[in-house]
Amino acid sequence: MKNPNSTLLRSEWSPIAIPHRTILEPQGQDLDYINIAHNHLLHSDWAKLDKLLTKSNSLRVKHILLKLQNDYVIYLKFFKWIELHNPSLLTVETNSIILDILTKNRKFCVS
Repeated sequence: MKNPNSTLLRSEWSPIAIPHRTILEPQGQDLDYINIAHNHLLHSDWAKLDKLLTKSNSLRVKHILLKLQNDYVIYLKFFKWIELHNPSLLTVETNSIILDILTKNRKFCVS
Protein backbone atom coordinates (compact mmCIF):
# COMPACT_ATOMS: atom_id res chain seq x y z
CA MET A 1 0.00 0.00 0.00
CA LYS A 2 1.34 3.40 -0.96
CA ASN A 3 1.77 6.02 1.73
CA PRO A 4 -0.58 8.97 0.90
CA ASN A 5 1.90 11.40 2.47
CA SER A 6 4.87 10.26 0.36
CA THR A 7 4.16 12.69 -2.50
CA LEU A 8 3.65 15.49 0.00
CA LEU A 9 7.01 14.79 1.61
CA ARG A 10 8.80 14.70 -1.72
CA SER A 11 7.33 17.99 -2.91
CA GLU A 12 8.33 19.85 0.27
CA TRP A 13 11.88 18.52 0.35
CA SER A 14 14.56 20.74 -1.08
CA PRO A 15 18.29 20.15 -0.85
CA ILE A 16 20.47 22.52 1.12
CA ALA A 17 22.28 24.92 -1.16
CA ILE A 18 26.04 24.55 -1.12
CA PRO A 19 27.39 28.09 -0.71
CA HIS A 20 30.18 27.90 -3.28
CA ARG A 21 27.73 26.95 -6.00
CA THR A 22 25.83 30.19 -5.55
CA ILE A 23 28.77 32.63 -5.43
CA LEU A 24 29.04 35.15 -8.24
CA GLU A 25 31.86 34.64 -10.71
CA PRO A 26 34.77 37.07 -10.24
CA GLN A 27 35.36 39.64 -12.94
CA GLY A 28 37.91 42.33 -13.71
CA GLN A 29 40.14 43.26 -10.80
CA ASP A 30 38.67 40.55 -8.56
CA LEU A 31 39.66 37.87 -11.07
CA ASP A 32 43.17 39.35 -11.45
CA TYR A 33 43.60 39.51 -7.67
CA ILE A 34 42.46 35.89 -7.23
CA ASN A 35 44.86 34.63 -9.91
CA ILE A 36 47.81 36.57 -8.49
CA ALA A 37 47.11 35.44 -4.92
CA HIS A 38 46.69 31.85 -6.10
CA ASN A 39 50.07 32.02 -7.84
CA HIS A 40 51.74 33.40 -4.69
CA LEU A 41 50.16 30.61 -2.64
CA LEU A 42 51.40 27.91 -5.00
CA HIS A 43 54.93 29.32 -4.64
CA SER A 44 54.54 29.84 -0.86
CA ASP A 45 55.37 33.52 -1.25
CA TRP A 46 53.74 34.73 1.97
CA ALA A 47 55.55 38.10 1.92
CA LYS A 48 53.79 39.06 -1.31
CA LEU A 49 50.49 37.81 0.10
CA ASP A 50 50.95 40.11 3.09
CA LYS A 51 51.03 43.05 0.67
CA LEU A 52 47.82 41.87 -1.02
CA LEU A 53 45.95 41.45 2.25
CA THR A 54 44.87 45.10 2.42
CA LYS A 55 42.87 44.64 -0.80
CA SER A 56 41.19 41.39 0.25
CA ASN A 57 37.47 40.94 0.66
CA SER A 58 35.31 37.93 1.43
CA LEU A 59 34.44 37.29 -2.24
CA ARG A 60 38.11 37.08 -3.14
CA VAL A 61 38.88 34.82 -0.19
CA LYS A 62 36.05 32.45 -1.15
CA HIS A 63 37.29 32.17 -4.73
CA ILE A 64 40.89 31.64 -3.65
CA LEU A 65 39.72 28.84 -1.36
CA LEU A 66 37.79 27.28 -4.24
CA LYS A 67 40.86 27.44 -6.50
CA LEU A 68 42.88 25.65 -3.81
CA GLN A 69 40.35 22.92 -3.13
CA ASN A 70 42.44 20.18 -4.75
CA ASP A 71 45.47 20.87 -2.56
CA TYR A 72 44.18 20.71 1.00
CA VAL A 73 47.61 21.39 2.57
CA ILE A 74 47.93 24.84 0.95
CA TYR A 75 44.20 25.26 1.48
CA LEU A 76 44.54 24.87 5.25
CA LYS A 77 47.65 27.08 5.37
CA PHE A 78 45.78 29.85 3.56
CA PHE A 79 42.77 29.47 5.85
CA LYS A 80 44.96 29.69 8.96
CA TRP A 81 46.82 32.67 7.49
CA ILE A 82 43.54 34.54 6.87
CA GLU A 83 42.30 33.55 10.32
CA LEU A 84 45.46 35.00 11.86
CA HIS A 85 45.77 38.20 9.80
CA ASN A 86 42.17 39.21 9.12
CA PRO A 87 39.51 36.95 10.67
CA SER A 88 36.72 39.30 9.61
CA LEU A 89 37.12 37.92 6.06
CA LEU A 90 35.94 34.50 7.26
CA THR A 91 32.18 34.29 7.08
CA VAL A 92 29.64 31.52 7.54
CA GLU A 93 29.93 30.88 3.79
CA THR A 94 33.71 30.50 3.92
CA ASN A 95 33.44 28.14 6.88
CA SER A 96 30.87 26.08 4.97
CA ILE A 97 33.17 25.94 1.97
CA ILE A 98 36.05 24.84 4.17
CA LEU A 99 34.02 22.05 5.75
CA ASP A 100 32.77 20.91 2.35
CA ILE A 101 36.27 20.78 0.81
CA LEU A 102 37.89 19.08 3.80
CA THR A 103 35.11 16.51 3.90
CA LYS A 104 35.56 15.78 0.19
CA ASN A 105 39.30 15.32 0.77
CA ARG A 106 38.48 13.07 3.73
CA LYS A 107 40.43 15.24 6.16
CA PHE A 108 37.39 16.01 8.25
CA CYS A 109 34.97 13.33 9.34
CA VAL A 110 31.25 14.01 9.44
CA SER A 111 29.39 11.96 11.98
